Amino acid sequence: MTMDYAVVPAAIFTVPEIGSVGLREHQAAEQGTAVRVGRFPYRALGKAHAMGEITGLVKIIADAASDRVLGVHIIGAHAADLVHEGALVRLQLDCGFPLEALATAWACEDLDLRPGTDLVATLKATAIHLLPAETRP
Repeated sequence: MTMDYAVVPAAIFTVPEIGSVGLREHQAAEQGTAVRVGRFPYRALGKAHAMGEITGLVKIIADAASDRVLGVHIIGAHAADLVHEGALVRLQLDCGFPLEALATAWACEDLDLRPGTDLVATLKATAIHLLPAETRP
């Protein structure tokens, strides 16, 4: 078994925090991969409003042909705590879990900000917490 460094998250502990896992858009382009990008603003999360932390953005990058998640990047409160979820989404898809199933899965915003379900849905322009213009890649 070999180590897959594409699922190792990185964090920068600044204000706001930055979390990153996988490829960035320009890295995918350098590899010749066509991508779709989904963006989800913190301000669309009720928990972010309750915490007073509405400044931030989560971005997901997926292969346009296969929907394989190539990267997740976060800037905002608790980004370092959240970025591991991007790695988990990628691992679930690599194990055959369909993107559509992840986009319709429900999750509680229990302990922290959890944009995962809507983030994945931004790739298909079906995020329920965003206005239609906000879901466009």
